[in-house]
Amino acid sequence: MTRLGMAGRFGSPAPPGATLLVVTVEAIARRIVTGEVPVGGIIPNESEIVDELGVSRTVVREAVRTLVAKGMLRTRRRLGTEVTPVDSWSLFDRSVIDWRIRYDPDDKVLDDLVDFVMAVEIIACNRCAEDASFDRAGLQAAFRAMEQANTADRLQLAEVEYAYHSLLIDGAKNMFCSHVYSVIETALTTFISPLFLDGASHTEALSDHRALTKAIVDGDTNAARAAVEQLGHLRRRNLRRALRSMRTEDGERIG
Repeated sequence: MTRLGMAGRFGSPAPPGATLLVVTVEAIARRIVTGEVPVGGIIPNESEIVDELGVSRTVVREAVRTLVAKGMLRTRRRLGTEVTPVDSWSLFDRSVIDWRIRYDPDDKVLDDLVDFVMAVEIIACNRCAEDASFDRAGLQAAFRAMEQANTADRLQLAEVEYAYHSLLIDGAKNMFCSHVYSVIETALTTFISPLFLDGASHTEALSDHRALTKAIVDGDTNAARAAVEQLGHLRRRNLRRALRSMRTEDGERIG
């Protein structure tokens, strides 16, 4: 799995000079994903977006080009810029995944992604449990880091949990899984983001991570699968709870 710096993984501020573009892209993407501008609908014209967001025409044009490249928009002569069907979007794109998790009111998006990650993690954990050369000591050390992490420091919690799961995905040594590693990384960095991960959910998941670590060290594939499934169910529940809270807060701010 590609290693990114913490700033790149867990949503630090955009690099200098990119902030206005990032804000503009996300503002338009949010309207698309929430359905405020439905499939087949035309987004506000360039002048309207300039007035609303207080950015330049150059920034708006680049934002639209970015979303066209991600398959979310297409330009139609004399009509404007149209929202495309979801199956035209770059569904494995890091930003598209993030926007859909945070803004799509349909929880099926979240369910599908959790199921996908869980399926790949089951394969990875089975491989690790069966492979005598897998770095079991490294996995135990990664789990100890999770146990010792400061539960008040969300960024640290994200770092140690990401390191643990990355070790398992890398340890699978599955050439076919390598083609979806970027998707898994995107999903994990969203699931384990400081936006969603807090001390309570981290502590709650420790027992399942402990069971998973023991299963892999013992070479018990059945126990490993059960632990991954339990973590998946816990992840789904905690994400839904966090997203409901975020959407409520967003609605109150808008209202």
